[in-house]
Amino acid sequence: RPVLHVVDAAGDRIGYNHRDLGLNTWADKCAFADAQTMYCAVPIDMPEGAGWYPELADDVPDYFYRIDLESGTTSLIAQPADLDYTVDQIQVSEDGSTLYFTDKTTQNVHQIRLR
Repeated sequence: RPVLHVVDAAGDRIGYNHRDLGLNTWADKCAFADAQTMYCAVPIDMPEGAGWYPELADDVPDYFYRIDLESGTTSLIAQPADLDYTVDQIQVSEDGSTLYFTDKTTQNVHQIRLR
């Protein structure tokens, strides 16, 4: 199963501050809001072997988390109850107020208000 990690990747700090965030997801299901905040879609149940074969989780719905990269804390921000979404692409608006994502099944664009 994949586990999300962050690490410094600039200048002479490359490789420093390696941190396991404890979320079972892939980096392409995450988006940076700024240098200290990241949002990720995390499958509610991770099938065994999905780390090697991500398509095993293509029909598993996602929950949404906010990650404070300074402290390493994660916070559940959304559990879509009305529909089950499996995130394909994810992006934060320029002003940081909205999280946009596409669903793998329908390719429709959805949004979550962040503030």
